[in-house]
Amino acid sequence: MSQTGTVDTTQSTVARVAGAVLFIGLVILLPVNYLTALHYHVSDITAHLAQYRFNIAVNVFYILDSLVVLSLLYVILKPVNRSVALVATFFRLLSAVAWAILALTMLNVLQLLGDPMHLSAFSTNQLQALAKLQGAYGNDAYYIGLPAWALASMIYSVLWLKSKYIPKALATYGLLSSVWCALCAFAYLAVPHFDQMVNVWLYDVPMVIFELVLGLWLSVRGLRVHERAA
Repeated sequence: MSQTGTVDTTQSTVARVAGAVLFIGLVILLPVNYLTALHYHVSDITAHLAQYRFNIAVNVFYILDSLVVLSLLYVILKPVNRSVALVATFFRLLSAVAWAILALTMLNVLQLLGDPMHLSAFSTNQLQALAKLQGAYGNDAYYIGLPAWALASMIYSVLWLKSKYIPKALATYGLLSSVWCALCAFAYLAVPHFDQMVNVWLYDVPMVIFELVLGLWLSVRGLRVHERAA
């Protein structure tokens, strides 16, 4: 563990790159996922095929973006506590795997709706039911990966607090928002109809806001330097 908050040129550059990659990835992902193809009914996908395929491409881009981010965050926070940073990296990787499953199920939906073999073997209602089932599987993959993302953010926030690389208020908000998301994500899996008690949109939005602000802060301001106890 580092004895001081000294930041060398390489680490500072990595932080700015990590912030830019994190911010850009979310800015591209959010409007596409929340405003376009993920909200189409199965019967409307073929009518919005270009948008739906674009959504898949954006999800794949975000997966690659996430892999870059987790690698860079490890480099930044490794001097604070290498083992803890590695655990956070592992959880963030699990979240990326969940996104990969989501993208794969979206491709499966296209195959079901557009493959001539499927079109001749099943009725329209049967194909739509199968496609809807595949879509639900992808949605479930997200909620399986959400606790991992929240735990990664929680651990990162603790390291941000300890390192003092970012403002304490921002790191504290990150910790609180990730704890909230983790609690909601586990409750969604464990408690029947929890999504009717707490709107699913409220689970991760505070944490997404944190990551957007964090990305913008790192890309513009970089790392703060403070003396830090071992």
